[in-house]
Amino acid sequence: MRRLFIAGSVILLLLLNTLILIGPMMLIALLKLVLPGKALRTACSRGVRWVAETWAEIDKLIFATLTPHGVGYPRWRGPAP
Repeated sequence: MRRLFIAGSVILLLLLNTLILIGPMMLIALLKLVLPGKALRTACSRGVRWVAETWAEIDKLIFATLTPHGVGYPRWRGPAP
């Protein structure tokens, strides 16, 4: 039952993170398409990159916090050190 609760929590938090961060990222990407000038497009590229990196870092934090050994720990090696 505990594993089911953890899995449900992880899925819910990942979905919430996606729903919150997809909007700003898409808005900045659409602005990049319509804005004139290389400097503005470069700024938009940095904004999209920042949102994507933040999104990934939050996802990693969710996994590291809620899963027993964090992300990518091979279970066949035994308990975490």
